[in-house]
Amino acid sequence: NGWREVARLASAPTGIVVDPRFEGIVSSVMLEIQRRDLKWGQDRTLSPYHFNTVLMEEVGEVAEASFGLDRDSNGEHYIEECVQVAAVAMQMIRARHVEHEQHENELDEED
Repeated sequence: NGWREVARLASAPTGIVVDPRFEGIVSSVMLEIQRRDLKWGQDRTLSPYHFNTVLMEEVGEVAEASFGLDRDSNGEHYIEECVQVAAVAMQMIRARHVEHEQHENELDEED
């Protein structure tokens, strides 16, 4: 089962050394996910089509923010938009994971 394999791999020690700068990035993404969950609800269910639409809108904002980058800018707006893209992508994965779990539970109930 693909989801069980993902969960197994995620919990297995990998020996990979993670760049400590990612800690702040991941924290920023998780805060953005919490903000979105508070605004729209954690349990909102969107079709993959609708999630893709949200993601592409956010990607468009990254592209727009990239036009404002220059050598004197710290790129804060660009980074904020990138964080939003990552948050939406993670929400998409979470939604599919939840959907898969619900489907498996329904199959288990049928047995």
